[in-house]
Amino acid sequence: MSCEHFEALVSTLSEIIIFSLIRYNMNNDTITAALQKLVMRLNDAEKQHLEIAKSTSNQALREWCLRYSEERDEMHKLLEGHISAMGGDPEVRTSYLSSLHRALINPKISTSNDEFSTIVTEIHRNATALIAEYDQVIAQLELHPSLKINLEKQKATIQLELSNLIALKEELRATVD
Repeated sequence: MSCEHFEALVSTLSEIIIFSLIRYNMNNDTITAALQKLVMRLNDAEKQHLEIAKSTSNQALREWCLRYSEERDEMHKLLEGHISAMGGDPEVRTSYLSSLHRALINPKISTSNDEFSTIVTEIHRNATALIAEYDQVIAQLELHPSLKINLEKQKATIQLELSNLIALKEELRATVD
């Protein structure tokens, strides 16, 4: 191989490596941004569950909210670890809209004649939106297999929690009727 061919090959390989690194960094940034959004949503859900636990007079619902608040905390901590491992700086905060929403919904819950139904509707709406965000991240991003498995497990956990909440609603409805 001539020196010119060698230099051309090295130049081409350098361009490929640089392009791959740029693509990796762009993909990495996209993934960490998506994970950060999930961390914020999980933190919002954790805070929502704690607020409901404080404001409800229903003991079964209070216990459900406290249990799943802790689970949301564990979930966002796991995702924070993934963000850190990818070189990101996880930020755990509550979204402005979530804070505003909790301020508006808490009085509605405490003054509602059908407190439990109002709460279940709120949790269901938020959990369904969170599941949709998981679906979007899993479907649209090139994820490391271990991260994808963790996201799928978390999504399945949220779906199971939602099923448990609906079962609790039916159980409580049966005792009232």
